[in-house]
Formats: sequence, structure tokens, C-alpha cells
Amino acid sequence: MKNTHILRPGSGRAGFTTPLVIAIMAFAVVSFLFLIDTAINPDGTRKTTTKNTNQAACTLEAKLCPDGSAVGRTGPNCEFGECPATNTNAAYQNTNTAPDPTAGWKTYTNTSLGFSIKHPSDWKIDNTMTPNKVWFNLSQTEIVDSIEVATTSRTLDNIYNEAVVTNGTKIQTTLGGQPAVRLDLAEFGLVEIYSIYNQKLFIVRTNNELKKDPTILSTFTFISPTARWKTYEDSKYSFNVHYPPSWSYKLYTTGYNNEGSYVVAFFPINPPGPLPFISVKENWSVRQEIDRINSLGGSTRVTNQREGAINGVQGTEVVYTTDIGSTPASFIAMDGSTAIIFNAFPNQTDWETVIGSFASTN
Repeated sequence: MKNTHILRPGSGRAGFTTPLVIAIMAFAVVSFLFLIDTAINPDGTRKTTTKNTNQAACTLEAKLCPDGSAVGRTGPNCEFGECPATNTNAAYQNTNTAPDPTAGWKTYTNTSLGFSIKHPSDWKIDNTMTPNKVWFNLSQTEIVDSIEVATTSRTLDNIYNEAVVTNGTKIQTTLGGQPAVRLDLAEFGLVEIYSIYNQKLFIVRTNNELKKDPTILSTFTFISPTARWKTYEDSKYSFNVHYPPSWSYKLYTTGYNNEGSYVVAFFPINPPGPLPFISVKENWSVRQEIDRINSLGGSTRVTNQREGAINGVQGTEVVYTTDIGSTPASFIAMDGSTAIIFNAFPNQTDWETVIGSFASTN
């Protein structure tokens, strides 16, 4: 009879082996499920992971956006990020602007004197009391402002250096965009501003509104009084001048009123005195012209002369008296040995502008 061994649970080796096997199998199942979960996407596709070993840090630059914010570089290509969207609807734009301090003001323009300026609408203005002078704010007759214009051969440096201010200041400034000299005369409560434009000296005198409100003077503008004038071109002696459109002229080549053999006489409407004219004399000098004036006889005599220039052409201004008591002046522009002589008489404002427009065309 064969011996038969019956293995009972918990006896011999079988009692140790069975639990170990069960534990190994459980670990394998859990590991398999973990791998499935991490390697499979929810849609059933296989997950792939690529590690970028070449990614570099972006530079710390910033781009300014229209709304004032800034964006930096980002992403694998270190590109600037998108700016926030801005609202371009005009209804949302800021249209607030500072109020215009000259709103409702009037503009005074004087093309003959060559300037314009804005002023409060209640100001009273007069340009008939004094030749070449405009009075402002005459509602307060004891305190008035004025702008005076006169031809000159002086320079701003002359005016600045010659001005004597014992109680106040003198400074270099601007008027209408042009260089100017300002004198603050404290002892008189007065301010004077000098500027030169188109051979004219502009003098602003104020002890009232023009001084108190700088906005008024900031609107001052120089204008060319010859903008719509006609032009006389002299091809023989290479110069031109502008003259008012209502004037006419005549060229005399055989003499005019003992003023020379080549004379351009102008004919204004209702001239206030003798006709203005330009006389051209070859092989002539300033000294010869002065001697000629002094030889006219009577009380005619040169009383003053000074050097000057018109548009870069050097010359001499000669002032003299006459039998009728007037004080005309001649400006003698020298072009080599040729004298171009402008004869001017008192109260001929437009003629002064004609002289100031003289230009050589050489």
C-alpha cells in the first residue's frame, strides 16, 4: 500500500508560499493599471512627452502698448505678447482741451503798418490821432496802450546798448516770433518793447492791459504790407521795389525836376506832398549828393546823416530842411559807384514801406 501525503492548509511549505504569491500578483495588477492611466489619453490615444532641452530664458525687454501698459517676451520663440485691445470708438476718446483764452476776442489788422493783434471785444481802438501809431483801450483815457511803427536804419543791438534804465530792467525777448528788446521802466510803471521787421521799428508801449495780460501780446503777428502790392522791376540797374496797387509810376530817362537823368516817379492818389521818386545816378557818391542838396539855395540844408542798410544794401540816410519847413529825407543806396536815391517826405507812410521793400536783383 502506497503512502499518501495529504497537505493541509497551514502546514508545511504551502502555508508560507500562498500569501507571497498573492501579494506579488496584486502589485503587478496595480502597476499595470498605473501605466495604462499615465500612457493613454482620455480619447484613447497614446500620450507622448518630449522634453525640450534647448529652451533658453527670454530677455527682459518690454513693448509699450497704446494704452500705456507693457508686455514682455514669452513662449518658445521669445516673442512679444499681444497688447490689450483698445477702444477706437470716437465716442470714448478723450477730447478735453484747454479753453481758448482769446475766444470771443476781435482781431485788429493794419496792413499798412504791417501787424495784427487780438484784443478783448470791448476795447476801443483809434489809429487817426497820430500818424503811424495805433492807440488801444481808450475807454480809460488816462491809461492807454499803443503800438507805433516807423522806418529805421538802427539795429536791436543799438537800441539795447543805448537804452538807459535806472530803475527797472532791460532784456532780450521776442515779439511775433521776431527778436525784440523789452524795457521795464519801473519808475513810470511803463513797459516798452522794440522789434524790427521789414526795415520798420515796432514800438509797443503799455502801462495797462498789454502789460497785465501777456496773452494779448502773444497774439501779435507781423504781416507783410506788400503782400498784395505791385512790383516795379528795373532791369537796367538790377533792383525792384513794391508799391501800392492804387499807385502808378512813370520812368523818366531824360531828366525829372532837376533830380537826375534817370528817375522813376510814383503817383499816389491824393499825395500829401511832393511826388515820391527814385533817382539813379552813375559815378556818384553820398558826398556829391549832400553837396547838391546844400547848393539848392534858400534854407535848404542837410542837418543830419547816418549810415544804415535796407535788406543788406548799405547806404546813408540824409535829413535836410527846406524853405517850406518840411524835413524830407533821402536814403542813398550805393551799388559800387552808382547811387540809388530814394526821396521821402513827411507823412508818406506807404512810401516808407516802398523804400523798405527795396531789393537788389544782381
